Amino acid sequence: MLVVPYGLTTYSPGMVGTAMWLDHLLPTNAVEHSHKTEEFEKMMQERIPLGRAQTTEDMGEAALYLASAKNVTGISLSVSGGFEMN
Repeated sequence: MLVVPYGLTTYSPGMVGTAMWLDHLLPTNAVEHSHKTEEFEKMMQERIPLGRAQTTEDMGEAALYLASAKNVTGISLSVSGGFEMN
């Protein structure tokens, strides 16, 4: 693990309910998949094991955790509600 001595960590966000997602990406993807925006949003949230999109607060809490966890290094923390893309 080459990054361990440098204390490098990252977090990997899931679907974050930002203005970009809610106002642009969600409606665009809904149209591309022939769904109404509300139906598409429900379908996407059902794919997340916790049943909800992530928030900017979730991302901030993850960043605070990584900044304060003195013995955590060389990882990527998934903040995705359990939804993983491979």
